[in-house]
Amino acid sequence: MLSIVLETIGTVCIKVSDGFTKPWLVLGTCVSYMACFYFLSLSLKTIPLGIVYSTWAGLGLVLATAISIICFKQHFDLMTIFGVTLILVGVVVLNFFFVSSLTIVMHLIWVVISLEVATFFVFHTGSHVHLFHFDVP
Repeated sequence: MLSIVLETIGTVCIKVSDGFTKPWLVLGTCVSYMACFYFLSLSLKTIPLGIVYSTWAGLGLVLATAISIICFKQHFDLMTIFGVTLILVGVVVLNFFFVSSLTIVMHLIWVVISLEVATFFVFHTGSHVHLFHFDVP
């Protein structure tokens, strides 16, 4: 969980660093990501890679979306709620219904499904990528 929070802090620092022009925020980004990956590596000692990564990515995306909506006034609508709900359901399924006898292939399938759900809601606008961004005219 700490890894997810640190990764989100690093991502928010990138957002507010104004293109890496604010040195303290650049430092905050680097420190947050280094600490994030350290704690992520600790999780990998006891939890399978597919579970760790899909949980980290899924909950990180949910947290980043919540921060974007609350702090940066990002637009959200029914599709945003639907997409975040699908990600949360995927994380719950992976964590609570995981059977240790699953093969590596099954882990990979779950990771691919999780990534497909997440990338379904990524929209490219010009050279920028906006997650869950729906402009309403």
